[in-house]
Amino acid sequence: MILPNYQVSSPLRICHYVTKKGEQRWFSLNLNTYRNTQVFVLNKVKQLYTDIMLKEIEPLPVFNKIRLTYTVYTGSSHKSDVMNWTSVVDKFFQDTMVKAGKLTDDNYQYVPEVISKFGGIDKINPRVEILIEPIN
Repeated sequence: MILPNYQVSSPLRICHYVTKKGEQRWFSLNLNTYRNTQVFVLNKVKQLYTDIMLKEIEPLPVFNKIRLTYTVYTGSSHKSDVMNWTSVVDKFFQDTMVKAGKLTDDNYQYVPEVISKFGGIDKINPRVEILIEPIN
């Protein structure tokens, strides 16, 4: 039996703060930013990410075991490491899937394979497309 695949879209940046002047402060979901950010800000960004992605994954079924493929579409032609983007998105996304009850856990028993790749440049809609493939 062939199981259907599912696709959701994740942002590459999260607005985590608006100044008194109305200026937005953006957090880039990449490892370089992640490792240099205070825990308080990281917790806020992760909660904002979870709120955004819960809407995306709400219609999905509950999965037993899945393969995840992350395809990054950056917003500029600046060459960057694909894993800098997908490592943080992967951590946040899998935690959100567990929190939403779509996965029992995010260990290798339930997510034995994760693939990351570059999809291109999209200046209008930079994102990470996440393909969810159920595994028998």
